[in-house]
Amino acid sequence: MGPPPTPELLDWVARTVGTPRVVAPCGWPQGPSRVWRVVGSDRGLFYLKQFSEENKRDQEIAAYECFVPALRGGAVLLPELVARSGPTLRSLLFSALEGTVVSRSPLAEEEGIRLHRIAGEFIRRMHDLPFEDDDTLPLSQSIPLRLALWLERGGDRLSGSEGDLARRLVGDGSLFAGDRRVPCHRDFQTRNWIFDQNHPDRLGVIDFEHTRADHPLIDWVRVHERALPRYPRWFEAFTQGYGAAENGRALDDGIALRLRALSAVHAVGSVVWGSAHRDAEFERAGHELLAQLRS
Repeated sequence: MGPPPTPELLDWVARTVGTPRVVAPCGWPQGPSRVWRVVGSDRGLFYLKQFSEENKRDQEIAAYECFVPALRGGAVLLPELVARSGPTLRSLLFSALEGTVVSRSPLAEEEGIRLHRIAGEFIRRMHDLPFEDDDTLPLSQSIPLRLALWLERGGDRLSGSEGDLARRLVGDGSLFAGDRRVPCHRDFQTRNWIFDQNHPDRLGVIDFEHTRADHPLIDWVRVHERALPRYPRWFEAFTQGYGAAENGRALDDGIALRLRALSAVHAVGSVVWGSAHRDAEFERAGHELLAQLRS
């Protein structure tokens, strides 16, 4: 799962929280950062994260400074940013949350419903944080441009029908006319949720390195992709927690159309990114999502 931390990085950890007894790799090898589980000599458990992309580190720091403090409390648990290294090491140290990653945890139907409802409530709180969208490029233009850039980078990895489907769902961007950016997690999915069997009414949320302003439905895409085909009641609970649908009622047509458009952009990006980073699973998921959107 990747090399161990460098001696320089381990020295920084030791000076920060004491000489670690155990340093074990975790996280996702293809991602833009490397993560290690650090068992401190006397101060407990931490996670060490080193970034290959400076902007991802900056985004995570900004999230912990601007958004995370206002989101603490309630049913969601968030890590503490314990320390940040200098620019050479490009690393952050976080407190650990008790529990296991939800994507690796077999959940009973009712557990999944409860966690997805909490997730919907949390991400709505994040989207409702005070924020001024000062981006001069409206979403009605930036979202079609986002798709065009992905297709330019690696459209040859898609079939002609896949590219056509994505262009048709996004259209000229008028679906998003008048929509405004809000603070978004932008990687809101079960592999970034933590579930503790001892506290079943709580949910941990981690990994804010992609956090920045975006269309609010961008935080629905990964939940929609994973939950809806297999566990529709989980997705329904998520939308109810968010406050976008009442029990037993379908989503508003406008939400559904915009969600499909953003899912198409995500799917194309997954294929292109997965191909470029030799992540066959991610690339395959993109193709599968496009097939799901077609049906």
